[in-house]
Amino acid sequence: MKHIILSLICLLNIIAYGNLYAMDDIASISIEHKLAVPGDTVLIAVTATGFQNIHAVDCRIVFNENVLDTLSIQQTVVNLHPGLSGSVYNVLNGNELSLAWFSMSPLSLPDNEKLFDLQLVFCNELYTCALNGTSSSLDFIENQTAFVSGDEEIPLEYYHGSVSTHVPLKALTINQFGEGLVMINQSAYEGPVVVDKNAELILQAIPQIHWAFDQWMGDISGMENPVGLIMNDHKDVDVFFVEDTIPHDYSLSLTTVGQGTVQTDGEPYAPLQVFDEPTTVSLEAIPDHGWSFAEWAGDLNGTDNPNELLVDANKSVIAIFEESLLENYTLTLTTTGEGTVEINGELYTSPVTFEEGAMVSLLAIAEIGWLFDSWSGDIENIENPITITMDDDKNITAHFDLINSLYGATMENDSSFFRVYPNPVKDRFSIVFHGLTNVSVVTVEIYNMHGQKILGKQVSTDQPLSLSLESHPSGMYFLKAITESDL
Repeated sequence: MKHIILSLICLLNIIAYGNLYAMDDIASISIEHKLAVPGDTVLIAVTATGFQNIHAVDCRIVFNENVLDTLSIQQTVVNLHPGLSGSVYNVLNGNELSLAWFSMSPLSLPDNEKLFDLQLVFCNELYTCALNGTSSSLDFIENQTAFVSGDEEIPLEYYHGSVSTHVPLKALTINQFGEGLVMINQSAYEGPVVVDKNAELILQAIPQIHWAFDQWMGDISGMENPVGLIMNDHKDVDVFFVEDTIPHDYSLSLTTVGQGTVQTDGEPYAPLQVFDEPTTVSLEAIPDHGWSFAEWAGDLNGTDNPNELLVDANKSVIAIFEESLLENYTLTLTTTGEGTVEINGELYTSPVTFEEGAMVSLLAIAEIGWLFDSWSGDIENIENPITITMDDDKNITAHFDLINSLYGATMENDSSFFRVYPNPVKDRFSIVFHGLTNVSVVTVEIYNMHGQKILGKQVSTDQPLSLSLESHPSGMYFLKAITESDL
C-alpha cells in the first residue's frame, strides 16, 4: 500500500517597515496535517503567527501532478484572508502557481490566523491510487523564506504539515512474453488487478496453441503452474511462454470465463491437451458455488453439459460461467432419541447449503432398540425416507423412540406376542416381538383381502422386523405370526 504524495514549496517574502521587533522576536508559519481517501477534495490550511505590520507576501506552490486526478489552477487557493485582497494569482507552469500581495497599508494578523486554504482533488482510480498512494510531508523551503523588519532579519519558524491517504489496496501487474494468457482466480488478466491487502490470488499461465509455458519471474519465480500469490504489497510478475518445438497432430485448449472449471473425460481441468490421433473427449463444465454454467464457445457451442467434442484438428473451447441468480438456503437437522439422518445418501454432520429449488432426500436410521417415529419442524410427516424442496431455510427434527416406551404397557397386559408399528401403515412398518421364551424364530405371513398370501418369511425374534408394502395398493391386510407351537 502506498499513500498519496503531495509536495508543497512555499516561498514567502515578508517585508515590514519600521523597527517594531527586537532581535529575539520570532514569527512562524505552518501547514495543516490532513487525512484523505481516494477521490476526496481536501482543504489544507496555511496559517501564520507573529505577523504584525506586514506589507508584502510572495508564496509559490508546486504540486506533484501524479497525485491529483484533476487540478484546477483557478480554484486551488481558496478562502483567501480578507486582508490579502488584491493578491495576484498566476500559473507559472503546468503544476506551479504563485500568490503575490503588496500593500502600503501594513497588515497585522492575530496569532494562528489562516492565510488561505489549498484545495486539492485526489485520484479516484483505484489502480492509480494504490500505486501512488503514500504519506507525504508538506514542507516550506526554509533557506529561501525570510521575515524582515527594516534592516534586521527576524527568525521565521516553520511547522511542516502533511497530507496522507489510506489506500488498503495492492496492485498486481503482469508482464507477458510470448503467446498465451494468464488467469487470475480463473478470470483472464486484461490489465492491472487491484485487491485487498493480503488477499490470495491463484495465477495460471495458459499457452496458446504451439506455445508452452516456460517460467515466472519477478515477484514469482519458478515453473509451478498454477501458483499462489499473497498480495502483501504491490506485485510485478513476468510470465514467459516459449514456442513448443514438440510436434503434436491435434491439441485441445481449454479456457474459462467466470468462476468454474472443466473436466475432460472425468479428469481435472488441464488448459492444454495434445493427442496423437483424432479423439472424442467428454467435456463437463463444473461451476463454483454461486455460479452456474451458461454455454460453450469457440469450437464447441451450445448449453449441453456434459458435451462431447471430436478433436480432429487443433481445437479451442471456452466454458462460460455466470453468477447464479438463485438464492442459497440452509438445511439444519436435529434428532431426539438415538438415530442418525442421511442427506442424499451422505451422513448429516452439520448444516448444509443448497440452491433454491434443490430436491433433497432425507433418510432417518434408528439405532438398535429404537424406532423412527416422525419428522417435525418445517416438515411434519411420518414418511421415511422423505424428499423435500429447498424453497427456504429449513430446520427439521427426526424423532426416535425406544421400543419399550412404545409397546411396554400394552405388551404386559396382552396375550399377543407381537405388535405392528405404525398402524395404519403407509409404506414401511415394523414388527416387534415380546413375551416369547425359548422361541428364536417366527414365521411371518401377510395376506390381502382376497386371502392371497403376498409375503412369507422366517425371522428372528430378538430384533424388530422392518417390512414394506409400498409396491401394494392401499387397503386392508392381515398379518399372521406363527411359532413352532402354532400360536
